[in-house]
Amino acid sequence: MREDSQMKALLVLVNGERLCLAGVGKDGVLNAGVTWVGGKRLEGRGKITQRLELMVGGLNSITREHLRWHSPKRLKVGDEITIKVVSAKSVDSETYKFKPKTDKLGRILGHRRSTDNRP
Repeated sequence: MREDSQMKALLVLVNGERLCLAGVGKDGVLNAGVTWVGGKRLEGRGKITQRLELMVGGLNSITREHLRWHSPKRLKVGDEITIKVVSAKSVDSETYKFKPKTDKLGRILGHRRSTDNRP
């Protein structure tokens, strides 16, 4: 659980049930959104497929770590997503994070997983 004196946080509900309380502290980026993707080549097999997903993530600007919180693997038509902006002293721990590798000039080369429990 991340703690700070008071931080902006996102309380995310799926169909009225609490999914997570996400926050990165006072210095960073926080986002949540739903994405739909569809098309014949999505799975590389030539058939029409679709994905409807929720992503809750952020960036801790001090540690330069990218964070993600647990999300359902798939959403379905009719699911209700609620994202409420709140102020919180502590938030849920992320389920996945990574820190990009950089060269001497600070350019991103790739990433290194610091926890390997990606949702």
